[in-house]
Amino acid sequence: MKTLVILIATILLTAYGHIFSQNIILTLNGDNNGQPVNPDSILIRDISKGTDTVLYYPDHVLHIVNVNIDNPLSGDHFFSVSQNRPNPADVLTFVDLYVPGRGEVIFSVFDVMGRLLTVQAGILDRGEHTVRFYPGSEKFYFLNVSWSGQSSAIKIFNPEPDPDLCRLEL
Repeated sequence: MKTLVILIATILLTAYGHIFSQNIILTLNGDNNGQPVNPDSILIRDISKGTDTVLYYPDHVLHIVNVNIDNPLSGDHFFSVSQNRPNPADVLTFVDLYVPGRGEVIFSVFDVMGRLLTVQAGILDRGEHTVRFYPGSEKFYFLNVSWSGQSSAIKIFNPEPDPDLCRLEL
């Protein structure tokens, strides 16, 4: 039964990589001859990116936030977030974004388990902006940036974790 759940999750994650979407929430449950079963763990493999995630009981919900999907509406008139540089991150990495109008921008940093690590918000004017991110003790981060009902996220790889950091500077 676990194989069926994993297969369905893999298909959904692969399809997700080929469409434009803001958020996907997958709730995974086991079934044994019509009876609900709580699996001890669920392996989710994204074969299009060569990554995987393991969910452990009792957490069987995976929240995917618009990761690595190109915005078809790119250009000077649309909200956009660029991949971090340098990539992989060092002690400090930079993320460039374009805000098409003055407004509140919310930066949310998640770990690979989907836990919110930090949130920072600020009012930014129209134009190009650069955010400094100091990665902490995690190897992978997801930075989600939201403005005026739109959001974009990037995955940040941190080869040398530092438990004393993990902060954003606008």
